[in-house]
Amino acid sequence: MTDDVYGQVTVAAWHQLHPKQRTYREPGGALSNVEGTLIRLRVSRLPGRRDREPKTVWLWWHGDDPASLDLNRVWRAYLRRFDIEHTFRFAKQSLGWTTPKLRTPEQADRWTWLILAALTQLSTGSIVLAGTATILAIRRSPAGTPIRSTQEETDDEMVRVWRNTGWPSTATASSSARDAEAGRPRPPRSTGRSATMRDVDDRLRTLLSELFEQGRAHDTAEPDRRRRLRNLEPATAALLTLVLRIARARDIVEIGTSNGYSAIWLAAAARDTGGHVTTVDVEEWPGVVENLDRAAVSVQREIADGGRFLVGRANASVDLLFLDAERVEYTRWWPHPARVLRPGGLLAIDNVLSHPDEVAGVLRLIAADGRFAAETVAVGKGLHLAYLQAS
Repeated sequence: MTDDVYGQVTVAAWHQLHPKQRTYREPGGALSNVEGTLIRLRVSRLPGRRDREPKTVWLWWHGDDPASLDLNRVWRAYLRRFDIEHTFRFAKQSLGWTTPKLRTPEQADRWTWLILAALTQLSTGSIVLAGTATILAIRRSPAGTPIRSTQEETDDEMVRVWRNTGWPSTATASSSARDAEAGRPRPPRSTGRSATMRDVDDRLRTLLSELFEQGRAHDTAEPDRRRRLRNLEPATAALLTLVLRIARARDIVEIGTSNGYSAIWLAAAARDTGGHVTTVDVEEWPGVVENLDRAAVSVQREIADGGRFLVGRANASVDLLFLDAERVEYTRWWPHPARVLRPGGLLAIDNVLSHPDEVAGVLRLIAADGRFAAETVAVGKGLHLAYLQAS
């Protein structure tokens, strides 16, 4: 018997034990015995878990040269194999790895890498899906006070987010063309909703597309920058509303209403959280009331200076604050954007990559605050997400 200790793992081994009979005969017809090594693993405690007694793990090893047995390598190799097998099971059963009906090896490879990339980014607090996106998962008690999530809760939330995200297309134009030439029917179109509009019905999707195109045409013809609508990019809106859902944000404030395009996105997502949206602008833009009515969403509108509005908000009264107004004003508004956020709340700022000089001041204030975990996401014109950590 050998007994070794590797950190918090104690490994015991008994050699030349438990002979097992082969299930096939050797040349000549004889059945031979296989001698091996019985290995026992014990750990002093489980990582991050103090409420459960660790179980003993028993392993069996057979090799041509028992003298070459490396106990440390054997048990680590087993755990590695265990992780790989259960990762495949998790991917197939929980993440839908085998759900798409893929026709070519190239599509299968692309889908596999997409699954792995999304899973990896989700587990670290961000998601890569249809471009770069970031998720900061925030869980709250019913009363709105932050709570500490267990690892199981975090894993369940991650799986729920992935399942609700929808299935990105892995088909290519060339593969569809080859199918048509060969007379093969195309795969049936997925009935799941797309990742960017999964909870928005067809009518609202059509309206948002119409408003975005109208806004882009208006801005192209408008020489005065201040009179342009400057609507949020659809990819940025999709990311922001996905974060809103995951954060379960209820008190949502947008500064910069314009024609109501982004307010409609936020209000549609707030239906899932039972939340409400307040949008603030210094003036009422033409068509904003009609657009909100057509979308049939509930939005509270305020005509006020963004800074003065924040001054009047109570401390820790906002779950998600989205700044999409005159960027040079954000520094003047400080520290109220941070003051009105609840611990665990999120501050989102658009146009940080398209206009870096105009937002540099507020980004420095966020970085110097010390309470924020922040990241700039290369989606649309650049979205800065700053998560206010609970003290």
